[in-house]
Amino acid sequence: MEMLDRGHRLRFGAPEPAMVREGTVAGPGILVSGHDLADLSELLRQCEGTPVNVYTHGEMLPAHAYPRLAQHPNLAGPCGSAWQDQKAEFPAFSGPILMTSNCVLLPREAYRDRLFTAGPTAVPGGRRVQGSDFSEVIRMALSCPPLPDRFVRETEVGYHHEAILAHAGAIVSAVKAEQISRFFLIGGCDGPEAARAYYTEYAAQAPADSFILTLGCGKFRIRNHDHGTHLGLPRLLDMGQCNDA
Repeated sequence: MEMLDRGHRLRFGAPEPAMVREGTVAGPGILVSGHDLADLSELLRQCEGTPVNVYTHGEMLPAHAYPRLAQHPNLAGPCGSAWQDQKAEFPAFSGPILMTSNCVLLPREAYRDRLFTAGPTAVPGGRRVQGSDFSEVIRMALSCPPLPDRFVRETEVGYHHEAILAHAGAIVSAVKAEQISRFFLIGGCDGPEAARAYYTEYAAQAPADSFILTLGCGKFRIRNHDHGTHLGLPRLLDMGQCNDA
């Protein structure tokens, strides 16, 4: 985890808190899910000079906090939520979908012919990216129906451990002054059952003078509630992927 975190920061810059626009913009697009930021970076490089927008899904959301990824003109924003929702969300995305590293589910017929897998990820009869050549994915994006301009929400990302440690002095002082009662960590990959509400209820009942750190896909169970702010910081702090913590 430490090696991956260090590699990401060296290659893409130290993550910074940022507000990102969720949804789609008009034009062709590719949806990238999984965890592999190196694959995302290479796809963005190969999309340069084209009108193809690249969207993140699931645990690719933290990519928008890394400066060298966030500043890329082809990176449009997040679209969709957690891995367990892909069978409901992927049919609504008109372009190709690239799954990297893990989290792929057996696809439905509605998007099976648009699903590509890379690295160690594969599905029976699916399309495989050879090496890091994403040209077929990009060609499909240009031939698929364009996405609409659709705004969903704004989301704050980027409370990587370095961003939080930058406030360490003030946080320790606040704890000593009893201005912060607790820190909660709600993370992990969660499960697919729609009825799972433990994370949601636990976070909603957390004291108003506490902070909730989240990482992985656990964030998607708790981010629809307004947890407010405390001491000038959001109470819900999205740290990113597991290695970002």
